[in-house]
Amino acid sequence: MGSYRFGEVVYILYPFSDHSGAKDRPAVIISCPRYNREKLEVILLPITGQLKHADTYGTVIIDDWHKAGLTRPSVIKPMPHTPLQSAVRRKVGELTKADKTKLQEMLSEVISSDF
Repeated sequence: MGSYRFGEVVYILYPFSDHSGAKDRPAVIISCPRYNREKLEVILLPITGQLKHADTYGTVIIDDWHKAGLTRPSVIKPMPHTPLQSAVRRKVGELTKADKTKLQEMLSEVISSDF
């Protein structure tokens, strides 16, 4: 199992939402280190450079995209994926503390706000 951490940015072959294919794209790890040590899978959210998604509910704008290892301004989309860790192609960076906090707040709101 891997040593991935919440907020790390990786590249993976990520499936299209309609399952018509897949694209090598950046994604952010949202599973915790213990989960990643004990499971074969990792939990990810896709990252896109299509800023038209920036105002969609559940997205997170990455303010420090350079520090995250990205090549352009990007947003995190709320579309979880649980591939095998072996499918991760490479690590490219990590979200800053401020961007991780925004991501944690979004996850908390989207997943549990109506309980």
